Amino acid sequence: MKTKFDCAWLGKGTEIGGRVQKTRWQFEYAGLRHFIPVIYHFEEGIIFDVVTLLEEEQMRNFFAKYEGDEDDFSPQKQMDAERDHPYHPASIQNIWLNGRQIEGGFSSSSCVYSKWNQQDREGKTFQKAYASILQGSSCFACQRYQIPFDTEPSGWERFIRRFFPKKLKTLRIETEPFIVYYPVEGAVEICPDELETAVSSIVFQHPVTGQEHTVMLSRGKEEELPINFSGFPQLYCASAYYEITPPLSKGEQLQFQTAMQEDFSPEESPVPEDACSVGVIFSPERGACEECMGSDETENVESVGIIGSADGPTAILIATQNSEEMNSGGLPLASCCSVPSTKKPQTYRFEISSIQIQASDRQIFEF
Repeated sequence: MKTKFDCAWLGKGTEIGGRVQKTRWQFEYAGLRHFIPVIYHFEEGIIFDVVTLLEEEQMRNFFAKYEGDEDDFSPQKQMDAERDHPYHPASIQNIWLNGRQIEGGFSSSSCVYSKWNQQDREGKTFQKAYASILQGSSCFACQRYQIPFDTEPSGWERFIRRFFPKKLKTLRIETEPFIVYYPVEGAVEICPDELETAVSSIVFQHPVTGQEHTVMLSRGKEEELPINFSGFPQLYCASAYYEITPPLSKGEQLQFQTAMQEDFSPEESPVPEDACSVGVIFSPERGACEECMGSDETENVESVGIIGSADGPTAILIATQNSEEMNSGGLPLASCCSVPSTKKPQTYRFEISSIQIQASDRQIFEF
């Protein structure tokens, strides 16, 4: 297989393909066995593929269950589909090459192939290239990792890297925790004049254990975000601190509905209709958002940031201070946000959307 130094699969080009170093490394993650069959060496860096075998029966059952247009999926159905998919890629957080950690970052992409999609040229190419692993397999997945070198090579070093690459003796990877999401229903609406003093509750049933939990919200306050960024209108929402009784298990965390889908009419805002989706994310730690911009006008907010673009998903990130108040377990109270709106609401709706469960911790694999 003639591989290019690109995350794109089988990209066209006239440059020389990478030099191959056979490895046949393997590891287990999320109940699946993954293979790293070769390392591709380039003058700019290296590329390796993570190949995963999948069970045909599981794949057919999955597609039969979720057959249809993905655009018509409800948020709950989409969450169920992501959780039930037989393939869970090994999301790599850190990489070490020959004992040296990669500091400059790396890129990745992934694809899934199946027997009943034989017209897929890329799938056939991978089956041929990795025949020793994929022989007899009707379904498989591939992740490609592109790791550039830290420094730009000189002319002579470029020649050495291309034709006489240094063998990779050791590879160490650290994966992200394996997280699954389950939809949860529960909401409460609070009047603005009751935010600061009232203690409101949301009762929900744990989707896995069936146990009933109560979320107690307190110390609420209104948040107005007078942001003038690419024509965004003013946003209104409320924040609050909460405690869960009985507490959730370690690695479990509630997710509140903070995404807002609204049509921005030309009369109200210069943002085109359906141009973006807006979300508000509260963090319990100061400065937790990586990309943020200060705002002198937002008195109740530590820092504010916007990510995304005019024709894609956009989110407003808000980082708040740690709560000085502790819950019954001696830990800082968690924070949450109501569903945002471009118009000041008569009541603020705090809505639980899902529960995040950590199925496994970070893992380190050394080869």
